[in-house]
Amino acid sequence: MSTLKGLSVARYLTRALAFLGTTAFFGISSYAAPTVTVIAPKAGTSAGSPVFYEAYATSSACTKGIASMRIYSANNVTAYSVSGAHLETFIKLAPGTYNTVVQAWDNCGGVSKTPITLTVTSTAGVSVFLPNTTSSSHPVHIAASAQNSACAAGINAIRIYTADRVSPYTVNSNRLDAYLTLVPGTYKLTVQAWDNCGHVYKLQFNQPVTTTPDAYLYAVNAPSNAPSDIYQFKIASNGFLKNPNGSNALPEFAAGSGPSTLVVDPGGWFVYASTVEGIYGYQINQSNGNLVPMQGSPFALNDPNKIIPPWIGIDPSGNFLFARYNRDFIPGNLTSYRINRSSGALTSTGFVVPTTLNSFAFDFSGQYLYDIDAGSVDGWRINPNTGFLTALPGSPFPSDALA
Repeated sequence: MSTLKGLSVARYLTRALAFLGTTAFFGISSYAAPTVTVIAPKAGTSAGSPVFYEAYATSSACTKGIASMRIYSANNVTAYSVSGAHLETFIKLAPGTYNTVVQAWDNCGGVSKTPITLTVTSTAGVSVFLPNTTSSSHPVHIAASAQNSACAAGINAIRIYTADRVSPYTVNSNRLDAYLTLVPGTYKLTVQAWDNCGHVYKLQFNQPVTTTPDAYLYAVNAPSNAPSDIYQFKIASNGFLKNPNGSNALPEFAAGSGPSTLVVDPGGWFVYASTVEGIYGYQINQSNGNLVPMQGSPFALNDPNKIIPPWIGIDPSGNFLFARYNRDFIPGNLTSYRINRSSGALTSTGFVVPTTLNSFAFDFSGQYLYDIDAGSVDGWRINPNTGFLTALPGSPFPSDALA
């Protein structure tokens, strides 16, 4: 956490998002309908089930923003619905050809949709839905599923290899949705799956990874136990910060009382601010960077005392938010929340461990969390399925610098 003229600034910056997708426009009299952009699956995709969908919507004419989004697997057949301007989910579809539709409603009466035709096969194996472009921005979003209808026991696990015998991420599921921190370069990626009948499936592909300039920076003023605001800055090509509103007032968004940490998820979809009242969550409007409160925000704290805002951080995969209550070496708890990858909403995982840590950080691969404790450094392995932490062998590690 750094300081900029008295403002507490998020350590994570949103990225300018540039995805290939199909966009459809539908007019409602003279009113400009919202725009729906589908990131995955691509039109014409042939893949196994479950099928991964990611899409977002914007509305240039409606200042109230997007109300909800929905996937139709057939005419009038709803497969998935979510509040807000972003959806990211897997849906189970039987083998066949589908004329699916992703639809969005704004809060001004506008409706728009994008059709996506795809074929679902019964072939056993791995299907990779993301990345689906010739090059991918850092961090790399990977979404995949696996199937074998002949194995009644189902799929046991899916793993990503970024090089021979280098595996930063494994999940015990038939679906995988995670961000990987990879430096720019070209990688031979392997997505491998195991079913519970002894079969192994894998799909290999070369993936160039590039960087994309950050688009916005968010900062929060932090008066103790007083109403606060999050401020939005635009990052110029030379790194300078600009007011997105030009000579008008800087964009600002209410953030509860006495906020502490401010973080952005690795995909650049969500912003979270920790306060004594709860964890405030916002979706990022992809057209202008404005913050829109999530449904259900602020999310309840896992701390009945509510004395000091928790220190929060998001694991590099983008699936869990961790919170430490009672900072500055005061005994407290370390807890975790699962992030709904569509809406950004937080749900407690139930994990709680006592700690006296002051702050924490994640390793480059996203597999481990480290915290500075009283005279030592605690090391934890992150369970990618549950968000629970397991102490590393030998932890806590002595620190002469802190003793």
